[in-house]
Amino acid sequence: MANDHGTPCAACGNTIQEENDMAFVNEYISEAGIEKYGIKELDEKFGKGHYKPIWTVDLGRDIYLRKMYCGHEEFSNRCTHCFFWKGNLLTVQIDIVGSGGVRNGEQWVNYKMWRMEIPQSINSQEAEIIADLKEAFIAERGGGVYSTATKFTATFDFSIQLRGQVLQ
Repeated sequence: MANDHGTPCAACGNTIQEENDMAFVNEYISEAGIEKYGIKELDEKFGKGHYKPIWTVDLGRDIYLRKMYCGHEEFSNRCTHCFFWKGNLLTVQIDIVGSGGVRNGEQWVNYKMWRMEIPQSINSQEAEIIADLKEAFIAERGGGVYSTATKFTATFDFSIQLRGQVLQ
């Protein structure tokens, strides 16, 4: 949500999370990472073509976030991400419901969960998964290695009723 000036605010109903010292980094994926995580195969599955893949990664916790694609026309704000969480590959669809700021300055994004599929085997860890996902989005700064944000704020609407069904 946003205030009358279009900027995110806590009083509008969402919790604002600002960047702090995090273990996530935005980087180009090394050849070792491409091989270890099956990045080429994953990219083929999603029809993603590039020569230098990027991610937001916390190697110490075995977690990464990658934007795979965004929709077109009226769905251009809906983006599909792969969120690798401790051995489990999750598909997450997020709507960007607002964003703003200035290049090489302060920027913000409002994220709304559209769908997320959590395997039954890790469903009991949903709260930790969501917390790590939010942390990854904050570190990604709306653009990963291409972000120009010097300060970044994200708001989230990851309500339970917005998430997809749990996989069996």
